[in-house]
Amino acid sequence: MTDHPPKPRLTLRVGITGHRPNKLPKADLPRIERQLRDAFAAIEASVAKAYDANKAVYAGVPADDTKPYRIRLISGFAEGADQVATSVCPADWTVEAILPFPKDEYLKDFEQSAAGDGRDVRGELLASLPRAAVVTELPTPPERNQGYVLCGNFLLRQIDVLIAVWDGEAPKPGGTGAIVQEACDGGIPVVWLATGGDHPIALIQSFSNDKPVRASEAWSDETLQASLAPILAAPSADAFGERSPRARLEQFYGETWPAASRASSFDLLKRWTTGQRPLRLTIPTESEASMVANFAQFVDQAPAAGTLSQRLKDVLAPRHAWADALAVQFSHLYRNAYVLAYLLSAAAVLIAVIGAYVEHPILKLVLVALELFVIVAIIQLVRYGGRNAWHQRWIDYRLVAESLRYARFLAYVSEFGLINRKDLTNQPWTIWYIRATLREIGLPGATLDRAYQRPLLQSVLAREVREQRHWHESNTDAMAKVDHFLHRSAERCFHYTFGALCIGLVGLVGIILLLPEHQEHTVLKLAKPWLLLFAAGLPALGAALAGIRVQGEFEDYKERSEHMVAELNELEATYESQLTQQPQLDRTADILIETARVLSEDLAAWQELYGRKQLNLPA
Repeated sequence: MTDHPPKPRLTLRVGITGHRPNKLPKADLPRIERQLRDAFAAIEASVAKAYDANKAVYAGVPADDTKPYRIRLISGFAEGADQVATSVCPADWTVEAILPFPKDEYLKDFEQSAAGDGRDVRGELLASLPRAAVVTELPTPPERNQGYVLCGNFLLRQIDVLIAVWDGEAPKPGGTGAIVQEACDGGIPVVWLATGGDHPIALIQSFSNDKPVRASEAWSDETLQASLAPILAAPSADAFGERSPRARLEQFYGETWPAASRASSFDLLKRWTTGQRPLRLTIPTESEASMVANFAQFVDQAPAAGTLSQRLKDVLAPRHAWADALAVQFSHLYRNAYVLAYLLSAAAVLIAVIGAYVEHPILKLVLVALELFVIVAIIQLVRYGGRNAWHQRWIDYRLVAESLRYARFLAYVSEFGLINRKDLTNQPWTIWYIRATLREIGLPGATLDRAYQRPLLQSVLAREVREQRHWHESNTDAMAKVDHFLHRSAERCFHYTFGALCIGLVGLVGIILLLPEHQEHTVLKLAKPWLLLFAAGLPALGAALAGIRVQGEFEDYKERSEHMVAELNELEATYESQLTQQPQLDRTADILIETARVLSEDLAAWQELYGRKQLNLPA
């Protein structure tokens, strides 16, 4: 357990692709090995400089390591360039393997060397695989050649920079050139080690007519560092001053675990209208250990995935727990602030009405002072909440928490998408933190076959789809009741005002017509304060309740949850259909991605709904 939210460990993911021996001249091997060492050294130097420049936002040296950063080399372990790179990479880099087929099936490609000399090189693969900390084995596709295409695509979704040992010829499906071109199109920096001559290392800038275009500047440690800096740099500190992405990240790092909250006015309103008991003035908070354990229950029910399971518990679970707990805390503060602001504004009107008919100087002074205190309390409450960004922190922390929750099931098929995008400049701190965390997760150590996919789908169905549907069903009911209560209560205030005015009007007519003049003044003096109290006080209370209803957007929130229930019902049917069949990896991945998309769209709609509801003075 930590005193503050965990910082990510700076991690860079390096991919390797290249030719097999039949297209990798023996004469080139000494140079390629030397250039690979040079490229690895340059990458490590760039990462070290990036850490030194941004160490405030990254974690320090972990207890089980000597360096504060981590570099992961991801390889297909194919004969040729892949295995050469694996053999010469620094010993303290983490090597991870992605095999296009289960290992026994993949070994068939090593029965005869691609060099054409008839050698059986299966032993070389078996000898090199123990270097990999994690081995991910993709299931065998219907067509064998398709396995290499899928493996290449899978590789690109796991890396930040690609090293390509390649002759520069036109790309062919599944070949090195196609992987390089897709990397360029996806904004992944490509380090090119050209074969077929004594070529220097180069960075590929783009493709033109199926040919690589070298970067205008010659390869150097500085040019590589310039390519990697946007990936590893901290969020910008320039934009928006004190509310810059960097400032918000530092504010997040400075948070402490929330204590029990006394910001309970919204909780009281919700519990009263939904019949939850007991009502409470203090809202308890869940411990970090409890939230981490709850998150880990999903991992325990999911299929075995090597060290991935423990990494999800050690890396993802604590960060989700912190973001989730803080989001809950600031939701209480924000909602409590606007509920109190509206109710206090109605109270100020009532105090003013009472004060208008109090003649005793001391009592009138007390009421004026009380009204002033209430007005100051409203102003200070709204200003304090705005200055401390309760609303923004609620929105930001909820985004981080939900995104990390989706990541726990996407990690089992390592389908995070291209974490390294082209739009890295001035990215929100939340996106930076999520991306930095996902780079640490690593690959699943398993064969991603049907026996693996089935329990994965079952656990996501039970722990994600159905639990989320249950939450939205409960939320639909709760928001409907809160909205109905506020709407009916506001209406009643105006109906009671109408009734009071009607009674007052009839009473005034009766007083004027029936009572002598000296009694008329006495009765009017006694009746007018009560009449004004109903005429002004009840509408003020009704307006306050209507303001809470508008600020809370309860009806829209209810409708959003109803929509989500329908979406999740469709997802459940999709899962059940897939489970009755023989799961296929691409289909399973599509379903998991679709689950994340549905949940993300709900999060985006929630942000759109509440993102514009800043904390302002009641108007």
